[in-house]
Amino acid sequence: MEPKKKILILTADAGFGHRSAALALDSALNERYGDLIQTEISNPLDDKRTPFFLRDSQSDYDRWIKNFPELYKFGYEASDALVPKVLLEQTLSTLLYDVIQDVLKKSQPDVVVSTYPLYQASMVSLTIRRKHKIPFYTVVTDLSTVHRLWFNSRVTGCFVPNRHVADLALSYGVPSEKITISGIPVHPDLVRETRSKNEIRQELGLQNDIPTILAVGSRRVEHLLDALNVINHFGSPIQLIVVAGKDDELY
Repeated sequence: MEPKKKILILTADAGFGHRSAALALDSALNERYGDLIQTEISNPLDDKRTPFFLRDSQSDYDRWIKNFPELYKFGYEASDALVPKVLLEQTLSTLLYDVIQDVLKKSQPDVVVSTYPLYQASMVSLTIRRKHKIPFYTVVTDLSTVHRLWFNSRVTGCFVPNRHVADLALSYGVPSEKITISGIPVHPDLVRETRSKNEIRQELGLQNDIPTILAVGSRRVEHLLDALNVINHFGSPIQLIVVAGKDDELY
């Protein structure tokens, strides 16, 4: 019996989407190829050797976009150009090279997948220098505004959520044959639902003949309670479901 293929998924905990995409990929791959593969999820930014400002960027992300949105926007837009992007890639490649190299040595993967944009430069540098090339794929988790750092022409493949992002990838130099429009990774449980909408409403104690509104919040969503109060006093009968998204205060 052949040994299982090892798939390493690189991610980070800046916001929620990157980790969610990694977990969704992990679940889907194991569900479909469980007898043939072994998966591992790793966050190189958590390594103690990662520079503190990169490590802290995960926890600082929400604070920056909440308290300093204009400054965050300025930094994002200033770095999202060709020359700054090249300089940023060179810097990230240097800063994360040893950490990611050790992750590869420890994991010994047959394939590497990244759901975070800061790893592309280091991974490409490593694969270029290795005698045995490791296939490296990027899974873009942004739907509309997508930073150039996501895209590298030397990846094995680039999975994008829609045509808009595919066009961006093309314009940033990723060959068309490497681009696959796949949508955003979601957990397999979300596509296994067989109950009808009315059946689910009945199980949740909801009425079938009244409009139902689902509001999804998190620590990053401001003024949600104000919006919910307005919706709740809409004037017509509605049913309101709120997902707190790990926001203890909202819960």
